[in-house]
Amino acid sequence: MREVSAARRERFRQTLPTSVLKIAELLPLYVVGGFTRNFFMEAQGSTDIDIAGPLSSAEVKKLVGYPVTVVSERLDTSVIAAPEGKLEYTPFRSESYAPGGGHTPERVSFGAGLFEDSRRRDFSCNTVYYDISRGEFIDLHNGVGDIGNKILRAVPEPERVFASDGLRLMRLARLAAETGFAIDPETFRVAAARAAQLGDISKERKAQELNRILNADRVYGVEDAHYRGLKLLGELGLWRYVIPELEAGMGIGQNPKYHKFDVYEHSLQTVKFAPADIRLAALLHDIAKPLCLKRDGNMHNHAADGAVMTRNILTRLGYPNAVRARTARLVALHMFDLAHNTRPNKLRCFVAENSDIIGELAELIVADGYATGFPYVRNERLTDTLRRMREEGTPLSIGGLAVSGTDLTSAGILDKLIGRVLKELLNEVICGNLANEKGALTRRAARLAKSL
Repeated sequence: MREVSAARRERFRQTLPTSVLKIAELLPLYVVGGFTRNFFMEAQGSTDIDIAGPLSSAEVKKLVGYPVTVVSERLDTSVIAAPEGKLEYTPFRSESYAPGGGHTPERVSFGAGLFEDSRRRDFSCNTVYYDISRGEFIDLHNGVGDIGNKILRAVPEPERVFASDGLRLMRLARLAAETGFAIDPETFRVAAARAAQLGDISKERKAQELNRILNADRVYGVEDAHYRGLKLLGELGLWRYVIPELEAGMGIGQNPKYHKFDVYEHSLQTVKFAPADIRLAALLHDIAKPLCLKRDGNMHNHAADGAVMTRNILTRLGYPNAVRARTARLVALHMFDLAHNTRPNKLRCFVAENSDIIGELAELIVADGYATGFPYVRNERLTDTLRRMREEGTPLSIGGLAVSGTDLTSAGILDKLIGRVLKELLNEVICGNLANEKGALTRRAARLAKSL
């Protein structure tokens, strides 16, 4: 391993919480994983402290003065509730996996040494141990060198790493994106050849990794890291095991008058320009274009069809109902007012009906525009309209009207007409044709009820 100076070793020690140092006075303890990787990267990204050692969780519980809770009986992983925060402890172990790349090891053996424990880990940058009692780093796989050279390399050999755990394929793309590291050529080759291993991973774990890739630029501040992570998923051939519908957009050209990229690249470019909270919608906003082109010979209905496909995809990946509904709405509406010529009254009604997502929708439309590859001038019609309506005190829903259903019933309007009358009143108020005042609304409601 590279020699680490005494000053640097001491500097690392000073970054450790007091509780970790106290525990190390009672039992052999090592810091490993992202915390040591961040130190050598000189990165500010927040990472939980993972600690390991030769003792079992039960033995640790007897020795330390903090509460210890076992969170995985099979792996004997435990959480130590220290004053500075939770610490995850894992005993040294070796693992073996059944064929197929499932995420859970078939056999776990404890009593292993540090070398065996290091061989079960994924990439060299995550295998640098710090022996707290001796104040020394132990680097059995040139992790420090690879971090210095910004290389992501599977250890001890790529075949074993990816054959044992298919989720590491997505993790490879995610870590490369987050850190900005290049992927070792042999590691990349084997990962691409092992892409099918991802098929054995649960939908929830794949969705978690996808979410992390979509936010990769927020970990260490690497510019466009989220875009690179998505590109790597495609280059490694992983989309077919996550969102195969995206692959259908590869090579599907678009009108060169409006788009420089094919459907797939345009989707990824849209994610690149999108704020973090709408990147899932950005990724899927044109998901139906290949289907529409094949079925209709054009892409005119891709927004509506895309909303249906988005719901199905996110259901398949196990996303919560609220995420599915919100993302599908954004996909369905992303073509609204594309030419910026919607009539003011219609625009106001649309904004009122969708006021809860207008900000997100506006950002999606802008990202979509930038992702064409042509110069794009940002338009603020949606958000400006919403701002003006709020300044005017315009009600955005029936609940904001100065009359209620009870008021209309008292005015003699039949119950079966109440909903329709209220909706019409709201539309007229939004369009500026009627004042939101109880008397005016009641009189107008009576006339409406007679005409319905």
